[in-house]
Amino acid sequence: EDEVAETLQRLAAERCFLVDASTLIVLDKAGLLSVCMPELRCETIPEVVTEVGDELMTRADIDVRPAHPSAPTGRAFDTDSLLFYTAHAEGLAVVSEDKKLLRRCDAAGVSYYNAGMLLLLLRLRGISSFEPNTAYRKLCAVARYGPEVSKYLEALDVFLRKQGR
Repeated sequence: EDEVAETLQRLAAERCFLVDASTLIVLDKAGLLSVCMPELRCETIPEVVTEVGDELMTRADIDVRPAHPSAPTGRAFDTDSLLFYTAHAEGLAVVSEDKKLLRRCDAAGVSYYNAGMLLLLLRLRGISSFEPNTAYRKLCAVARYGPEVSKYLEALDVFLRKQGR
């Protein structure tokens, strides 16, 4: 329970999130993009915009910042690397559904979350523009979280319920 409380404290303290294409796509497919993005300070990089397209970005209505790779110039980076380096250099939390990217963040001490955590953050902040259980079911239907992730999200949900949130 201490780990769960610590995770929620860290999540609540985040002021800006750097969002990956996978999260934008999952939230869009679940019909939750317009629920989450206006309520949270989220940004992305131009390479993510290229991946998801202008139409989805218009629906997301989030800021786009330049990527800041912290490696020698002249080397081509994939989108996940650019997102990682930008988050690392600027002290931003990454939001992604990509296990490989999230593991990389974990190994480097970069804060990371997934779309399910964004829904929990809205509950933490008392934002009631959506029904949490319905939103979570919609998200899980398209996100296909593995058992470990689902179990952790459930533990966070139970903790919030015990607190009356």
